[in-house]
Amino acid sequence: HSWAQGYYQEQEVNNTILEMIDREADNSDSLEGFMVFHSVSGGTGSGLGSNLLEALADKYPKKINSNLFYFSFSWRSCCSTL
Repeated sequence: HSWAQGYYQEQEVNNTILEMIDREADNSDSLEGFMVFHSVSGGTGSGLGSNLLEALADKYPKKINSNLFYFSFSWRSCCSTL
């Protein structure tokens, strides 16, 4: 799994998520913005998250986007001397 797969190939999932967000936004009295939690460690989820953030910024340009991201990794993959 790679970032590119999530960004370019998961459009069906991304479209489903955007439809859900649109429904919630339409039912909101006063939408201020979005808080998005996502991984940035290079897997499919980080690519999908990047694509989703771009789509939200394009669709709701005047709304606040608060991004909270995390790096996930295996301790042994970065520290081979242990």
